[in-house]
Amino acid sequence: GDELIKVRKQTAGKRKSVSQPIGYALAEKRKYPRQKVVGVIAQVSDGVRCCRGSIADISQFGVRLVVPKDGLDKGADRLGVLLTGVGESMQIRVKPRWKNERGGEMSIGASIEEAIGGWDSFAREGHFRQVAA
Repeated sequence: GDELIKVRKQTAGKRKSVSQPIGYALAEKRKYPRQKVVGVIAQVSDGVRCCRGSIADISQFGVRLVVPKDGLDKGADRLGVLLTGVGESMQIRVKPRWKNERGGEMSIGASIEEAIGGWDSFAREGHFRQVAA
C-alpha cells in the first residue's frame, strides 16, 4: 500500500500522533487561521538581550517569530518586537506560548499582548507582503 507518515495533531490541549498518507495536510482548525508572510524584519528584545529575526506567519491574535537560537533568554515570559517591512513599521508586545529549536534557529509561537500601529488591519488585510499558505 500507501506510504504513511506520522504527524502530530493538537486536540483539546493534548497532542497525539496519527498516521496519514504522505502529502495529507491536517486541516487548520484555528478560529483565526495563520497567514504566511515574507519581507518582515523583527527586532526582538527580552528586556536584556536583542536580536534580529523575522516573522514566519501571523494570525489575528498571534505571531510566529524566527530568531537565532541563542539570541534571547529562553525563559523570557514577555518579548518586545519592532516589525519593519515594505515601508511600514509596528511595535508589539508578545507572550511566548511555545518554542521550537531547529538548527541555529528558534521558532517562537506567541500571543499578541499589546500592539501599537494597527495590528488588526495588518492581520486581517496583510499590509506586508503575503505568500500563499
